[in-house]
Amino acid sequence: MNDNPVMMKVRAFEERHGSEKYSDGAAWFYADGAMRDMNPIGILMEPPDSGTDEGEYKMALHKLKFAQLKLQTAVSEFDQLNTRLAHTIPMDPDADLAELKRLAKVVESRKKLVTEAEEGVANTRWGRRRAELRRADEEQRQRMADFNEKRRSIRV
Repeated sequence: MNDNPVMMKVRAFEERHGSEKYSDGAAWFYADGAMRDMNPIGILMEPPDSGTDEGEYKMALHKLKFAQLKLQTAVSEFDQLNTRLAHTIPMDPDADLAELKRLAKVVESRKKLVTEAEEGVANTRWGRRRAELRRADEEQRQRMADFNEKRRSIRV
């Protein structure tokens, strides 16, 4: 067992947040919104405080990132097996096809998790406000386009 103080902190962090984590190459993301650097001596970030507007939004973003990375892992596993099966004759074709079907179902269920996480981001106070600002901006652009169309129709 490694008694290195840094690794002890990482182990304690993982005990608090679970062992299921996915990496984007720079950080590990956990289901509860926690994240940590890939480098063990890097940051160990507890889940954002969802009691504030900013914290609620960041928490939802972290959970979305976790769901996206979880989906990406499932797609990668499916693609690897599918590619292998496309280039080799398996010893047990039925078992490999059953595994490919199972992985396809995993991908579909994880797509649903991503959709739910995207909705979670959109339903935060900041998410709703950002959507309102996007709608207002789009309405303003449309009004300007309509105005310019009318203005261009006036010729001298």
